[in-house]
Amino acid sequence: MRETLVERFPKCFMPKGAIKRPLMVGIREQITARCPHLTEIEVGIALRDYTRGNHKYRSQLFCGAERVNLDGEVVGYVSQEEAESAGRALMEAGLPELAADIARSLPQIAA
Repeated sequence: MRETLVERFPKCFMPKGAIKRPLMVGIREQITARCPHLTEIEVGIALRDYTRGNHKYRSQLFCGAERVNLDGEVVGYVSQEEAESAGRALMEAGLPELAADIARSLPQIAA
């Protein structure tokens, strides 16, 4: 299923092993509208595999990173809260180096 998204939307979805771009919020609905032959379950499985299958997706969720739509166009940015959540998930996965990379993208609070 994931391969279908990679083939159909190569400016958005990267093949396994490649560095991934953060996806726009609401991309599930965009996929469903443009691929009516795919069921909601199939789309959900493909997105889960793409975003949670390994650390490569979360490791790109830097604060301010560009989010793309199915055509690869920038349509938003990763928020501070989303970056913090990604950093926590990377720590829980035992990947402190990647979590530290995310932390460096967060705004620093003056003492």
